[in-house]
Parts: sequence; structure tokens; C-alpha cells
Amino acid sequence: LSASAQVEAGKEFHYKALNWHIMIPSGTSVVSEQEWNRMEQKGAEAIEKTFGEKVENTAQTLFVVKFDEMNYFEANQQPYDSITDPDYPAYFRAVNEILYETFKEQIPNGTIDTASSEELIAGLLFQKFRISIGLPNNMVIRLFMYSRPFGDKELTVNIMYVDEEKGIRMMSAWKKSTFGK
Repeated sequence: LSASAQVEAGKEFHYKALNWHIMIPSGTSVVSEQEWNRMEQKGAEAIEKTFGEKVENTAQTLFVVKFDEMNYFEANQQPYDSITDPDYPAYFRAVNEILYETFKEQIPNGTIDTASSEELIAGLLFQKFRISIGLPNNMVIRLFMYSRPFGDKELTVNIMYVDEEKGIRMMSAWKKSTFGK
């Protein structure tokens, strides 16, 4: 994790490249690089199984914190080429479709609901994707993905939770974050 040494629950995280300030929610713990790599590999394998194509992950993790095994908050950046993909909302929708199809394939007994929109965070317009997965045991997994380009980079913030109170705390931290000039 590129910035894990700077992340601490209840403290401000500052990402200098975007002058992004966010308070890391109290009660979270930093996810180790090894644990996050395992989770990312599992996700990549699910996508590869669904689509039959190799996934190339170019994302640089900024931080990953969790309350527990089902309540995560992650931020990453990756290269974005506005020449290759000039319509960012269309590009983001294509990523969302891959996620939806993967979850649908991997959790066939679940009920999946999605919504796409845009939302202002600290005065900046982010693409937003929400996916809710109802499991047969009545657990509901909620994943929110916010993303936008910053020049030749794309910032993505992912919030996944099953506990509403923890989800509210992570979402509040994200929505109160600021970006400088």
C-alpha cells in the first residue's frame, strides 16, 4: 500500500498529488498489503472467470481501512487516458457493467440492484455507482464506487459495507473530505 504508513484511524490522511484531505474513520484498522493483495487477486479471478480474459490491475492503492471483514473503505488511483476514453461517464459505465456481470455470475442466488448517478464531493463532480447484493441469508452487501479523472489519473473511492452505521461513518468521512487547488 503506497500510503499505508500515513493512514491512521481518527487521523487526517492527506494525499499531496490531489491535495486531498480526509479523516479516516475512528474504529477502523489499516488493511495490510498482503491481505489487500489477496482480496484484489480474488476479485480479479472472479472477473477473469466471468469474462474469460486476463485482468491487468494498474491501480495504485492510496489506503484501505476496515472496521471488520465486511466493512471496507478503499481509495486508489490509476492511469486514465482521455484520448483513448474521451467520454469518462461512458468509460465508468463500462466498468460498472463488468462489476455487475461479475457479481451476477458469482452470486447466482443473490438479488442485485444497481444505480448510477453523479454526485458533488467537495465541489467536484464524481461518477457514482451503487450496487446492493441481497444474499439468501438476508445479509445485504452495499458497495459504493465514486470516481473521476484528475488529468492523466483517475481517483476511485470504494466503500463496501453490511453494517449501516459503519457505512454511514465511512460515507460521512468521504463526503466531508476536501480537495485543494
